[in-house]
Amino acid sequence: MDRNPAFGQDKTYADTARRVTDLLWETTGDNLAATPPPYLQSLNHEYSDGTVSLLPLLGRTDLPADATYEEFSEVVEGLIKVDPTQWPDPETILEVRTDRLREGTEDFSEGFFDTEDFAEGDFAGKMSTFLKRTIATVYRDGVRSVTDENGNPPGENNNFLMSEDGTEFAGVFTGAKGERYPFSISQNGNDWRIAY
Repeated sequence: MDRNPAFGQDKTYADTARRVTDLLWETTGDNLAATPPPYLQSLNHEYSDGTVSLLPLLGRTDLPADATYEEFSEVVEGLIKVDPTQWPDPETILEVRTDRLREGTEDFSEGFFDTEDFAEGDFAGKMSTFLKRTIATVYRDGVRSVTDENGNPPGENNNFLMSEDGTEFAGVFTGAKGERYPFSISQNGNDWRIAY
């Protein structure tokens, strides 16, 4: 047994995290996104060698409804200890693509979302998800919905809540308990700022 206390903390964390994620699998099954964000945030950990755990992103994985426990375990192992330089800003990651995770190409640094994903299917629904998850990075009590000032969800009629110049999203979000707040997500140089 290594007498380095940091090694002991790292091993304890990894063992505990695997037990916690197993319990999570048993209780949520195919609905990992339903896990309260504070619960997942408790899985944060920085290892003594500088690597980090990204298990708090478990609720953002694209595991299909019919995923097996083995597939889930692979994702846990892929997130439990990673090089932080491969994940420069985890809070901006909308979805963890498990196929890329399994391939070991964890470069999700393209920004808030993968434009290829947005090019197909229900753009309005994906935009709503993107806005809710983005707001949830600062409003930790849960975001139920996002709309414009008139209560309409993001869509073509309101330019998906984006300003004409493309530098800001604005509208109203409803929290998990029904509370409503105006919000804006605006571009500030190369960064984005979220206010509510």
